[in-house]
Amino acid sequence: MPRVLVSFSGGKDSVLAVQRAMQRYERNEVGLHVLVHPDADGTERIRFHRVPLELVMQQAESLGLPLRLTRVEDQSSNEAFEQAILADWAKWKKQDHLHTLVFGDVHLEDVIDYKSTLCERAGLNIAFPLSGVRPLDLADEFVHVGGLAVVCLSERSQLPKGTAGRTYDAEFLSTLPDGVDPVGEGGEFHTFVTHFPPQFSHPVLVKVGRLHDDHWQNGQAYEWVELATARQAVS
Repeated sequence: MPRVLVSFSGGKDSVLAVQRAMQRYERNEVGLHVLVHPDADGTERIRFHRVPLELVMQQAESLGLPLRLTRVEDQSSNEAFEQAILADWAKWKKQDHLHTLVFGDVHLEDVIDYKSTLCERAGLNIAFPLSGVRPLDLADEFVHVGGLAVVCLSERSQLPKGTAGRTYDAEFLSTLPDGVDPVGEGGEFHTFVTHFPPQFSHPVLVKVGRLHDDHWQNGQAYEWVELATARQAVS
C-alpha cells in the first residue's frame, strides 16, 4: 500500500523523480500514479504521451513499484480531470494512508503552483525534488548514468517533423533548436524511458513504429510515434 505516489508518465523527468523519492522514502512506501485514457481502438494510453499502458506496466515491474491509475478521457476538460484525480486521491488517502505526492516538474512556476493548490485541496503533502535544478544538468545526469529513452511525442511548432521516434541522448540534445528546453519542460517533447540503470532491474524492450500527426484542443499540431513491446509487431 504506497503512501507516497510519484506522478509517473514513463518519461525521463518522472524516472528522475522516482530516483529521488526512493532516496527519501522507504521502498515499500513508494508507488507510481499514472494518468491513462482510452484510445479509439480501446488501447489505454498515457495521457499526453500516448504511450501504451502496457509499456509503463513493464517499467513499473522493472522498478519493482506498484501502479495506481486514474482514468480520464483524452483531452478531457480540466474540471473533469480534477474531479477524477481528486476522487482517486481521496480513495487512496483512506485505504492506503496516502500522504505525499511527488512530481517531476522543474521550473514552470504556474504549473507548480497549480499542482500545489490541487494537493492542498486534497489535504496531501507535495514534493518537487527536481525543482530549481538546471534543465541541462538534469538532461546530462540522465544521459551520464546510462539512461535510455525515446522521444514519444513532439510539438511541431517547436521541433521538426521526425523528432518523435528519435533517441534521447547527447546527440539529440546537441541538435535542439535555440529556445527548446533540454528536458522539454515547456511541452516541446515527451519521452519514454527504456532503461535507467540506477533504478531499473532490466531494460524495457520496445519497437518504434509509425509516426502520427494530431492536434491538441487549442489547434496546436504535434506528432507522436507508435511504441510497442519488442515481442509485439507495430501495425
